[in-house]
Amino acid sequence: MNSLPSIKNFIKSLISFSRLRRWIRVRKALNTFKVRMLAGIKTYDYIFVLILAATIGIMGGIIAVAFQSLIRFFQNGLWDSDNLIAAFIAAPLYLKLGIPAIGAAGVAWFVHRFASEAKGHGVPEVMNAIATHNGFIRMRVVLVKAVASAMTIATGGSV
Repeated sequence: MNSLPSIKNFIKSLISFSRLRRWIRVRKALNTFKVRMLAGIKTYDYIFVLILAATIGIMGGIIAVAFQSLIRFFQNGLWDSDNLIAAFIAAPLYLKLGIPAIGAAGVAWFVHRFASEAKGHGVPEVMNAIATHNGFIRMRVVLVKAVASAMTIATGGSV
């Protein structure tokens, strides 16, 4: 009779020990799941950064090719040649003086007409945009600066 309550206590302790083991297993599984999910998120961040870097690189390359094409367009229109140095050497004196002057006047008019805030060298304007406009620069200003720079380079002006 005395042994019967001890058997019940023993079974109860086994059941509680089994519950404890199950609880530990569930906690370990949840912790493993969390760690694996966090590692996956970290991997997704790396993949996102790689995709973003590749996209920026591709877009930068496309923009660089477009800028070079714009310079060639203005060179062919004004100097009738892809080689600016050879065309400048072979040109008569009035073209050597006239085309850069016309280019400078054209750039000044173009910038004044389409985006007057695009005047200047660029770095102070970018710093001003960061300080006063939360880094926002209008797309019109970017395009006007690109065309004006290409026109300046193509006409032989200093950049």
